[in-house]
Amino acid sequence: MMTKNKDKQADFEKKAFRAIYRLSRSIMKATTVQDVFSKILDTAIDVIGVEKASIMRYDDKEGVLKIIAARGIPKDVLGQVAVKPGEGISGKVFKTARPILIKDVAARKEALRHRRYKSTSLISAPVTCFPVSVRGKAVGVINMTDKIDGSVFTPHDLELVTVIAAEAAAYIRILNLAEYAKEGERLRRELEMAREIQNTLLPRTLPSLAGVDVAGECIMAENVGGDYFDVLHYGLAPSAFVVADVSGHGIGAALLMGGLRSALRAELGIPALPPSAVIRKLNRLIFDDLVRAEQFISMFYAQYIHSTRTLRYSNAGHPPPMLYRNRNKRFELLDTDGCLLGVEAGEHFYDMKVSVDGGDILVMYTDGITEAVGKRGFRFGMNGIKKSVLSAKNLGARGIVKNILDNLVAHVGGAKLSDDATVLVLKFK
Repeated sequence: MMTKNKDKQADFEKKAFRAIYRLSRSIMKATTVQDVFSKILDTAIDVIGVEKASIMRYDDKEGVLKIIAARGIPKDVLGQVAVKPGEGISGKVFKTARPILIKDVAARKEALRHRRYKSTSLISAPVTCFPVSVRGKAVGVINMTDKIDGSVFTPHDLELVTVIAAEAAAYIRILNLAEYAKEGERLRRELEMAREIQNTLLPRTLPSLAGVDVAGECIMAENVGGDYFDVLHYGLAPSAFVVADVSGHGIGAALLMGGLRSALRAELGIPALPPSAVIRKLNRLIFDDLVRAEQFISMFYAQYIHSTRTLRYSNAGHPPPMLYRNRNKRFELLDTDGCLLGVEAGEHFYDMKVSVDGGDILVMYTDGITEAVGKRGFRFGMNGIKKSVLSAKNLGARGIVKNILDNLVAHVGGAKLSDDATVLVLKFK
């Protein structure tokens, strides 16, 4: 009896060795990861002697196990299989990271016999199911059913599946890393493109204007938002100033910003139009694009008429700019009613105007500045802007912009900005 057991153990060890050897040789010839999984299953079918086998991998995005390779299973069934962790035998094995070996169908409530299987110990779900784990975490399962000789699965079979599962785990790990790298590279390239688009669209130099010193800058966040500012100057017509913020991040926001810039510069290049008319026309032009993209734009648009020292403006849901009054050393908020671009197709935009004197300072900005959170959990806010303006009010527009952004960077304490931070400053002479 002992001799027979030793012989069985020796046979098993030889079988296991052959499985490892054949699997290794097969994998060496594989040209793709998918080919590797196919060869793993071919080895399993041959060594363990089953008609049906599959490897299921956990899909993080959908939260289900999906078949990535199979033998003996109809192709029209493969794409339909999606098992949640904890459901069925595959789901239970994945969730518990413990194998299941079913010998007695009647003892399992969840096991329902199907006539097409040969052995009376086989069921319509996987009969032997083994977790595929990477660093102690289950990433999938291997299922095997319907032994060719009609016999039951044995503990030795389970040990052989252990060997095969270890190889599958290694390559599922490789596949996951490859996909993460591919996704990471895609996102990196997308952010690079968005950054390049934004850099191209933002003005490199600003025009010299009569009666006003102007400067602006945008600090891009790591994930690139959709901030935009510009200064439009057409001969003797009033100079126009715009600060806008496209919702969202990445290349989509950058492209929408490009559409906004083109509309302003090409089709709306008539600064003599009242600001509300400019915003109204702009909303009509890009409304459908914004709705399709499920995004919107906040925007502040102003014109300066040097001959009358008048600033007229309109606002489309943008944070209200601050006007520092040199005569009384106080700040005023310039705001009007007006909804975000892309929210309503209506005409709800209005004009306001204000007179300015020498030494007055207008600060236009995006919420990436006011909402930037510091080390103590407080936002930079409007007070951060006010303090920065007051400490640099004797400087030119460029010095004021630099002071605001320097104080912003100091406020966040070296942390990366979560949103673009843009500021456009006008200092009236």
